[in-house]
Amino acid sequence: MTILPLTYLGSVEWFARLMQDDCVIDIGENYVRQTARNRCEILTAGGVAALAVPVHGGGKIATRDVRIDHSKRWRHRHWNAIVSAYAGSPYFEHYAERFAPVFESRRFDLLVDLNLELLSVAAGILGVAERVKISENYVVASPGDFDLRGKKALRQRDGETAGAIEAAGARIPTVFSAEYIQVFADRFGFVPGLSIIDLIMCEGPAAADLLYE
Repeated sequence: MTILPLTYLGSVEWFARLMQDDCVIDIGENYVRQTARNRCEILTAGGVAALAVPVHGGGKIATRDVRIDHSKRWRHRHWNAIVSAYAGSPYFEHYAERFAPVFESRRFDLLVDLNLELLSVAAGILGVAERVKISENYVVASPGDFDLRGKKALRQRDGETAGAIEAAGARIPTVFSAEYIQVFADRFGFVPGLSIIDLIMCEGPAAADLLYE
């Protein structure tokens, strides 16, 4: 079994693992700061940009209880960044209206609710909603499980690629290696590990097939 943390607009690698046969998303785990749980990366005209959702609190807290800090205009900034990055992509006009309400008209007090809504939108577009399995209680990893809740478990661009990271006592096999044409490929070449929104906006209906490769 693969155990995943719930992420904010998770990476293509995260979604590729979600689409495996035996996978569960743990929202009862202890929240880990400065991870994909509240941040993602997109490719803009200026390069890779990190989008982070500000949250409240300190100390140990379950992921399902983390509250969003709305004192900052993060929703406006995040959606503007996404529009700026992908307005010129092949499928922006097809899918933007599905993501826009989450940023423009919906307010989520809990990070888990925001992340689950975005997961629902992305999974619906990819046609994999039935693969989403949530555990509200902490999942205890068994021998042989791939536990990807560690802080570095899904890193892509820091020299610690997914195929070289150890978790739960075992090396994690790379599950996504396909390249696709990105909006700013002429400037930066192919950039791996970006948010699923990058793959969806660039590849549209072909996105799910690429995740299965």
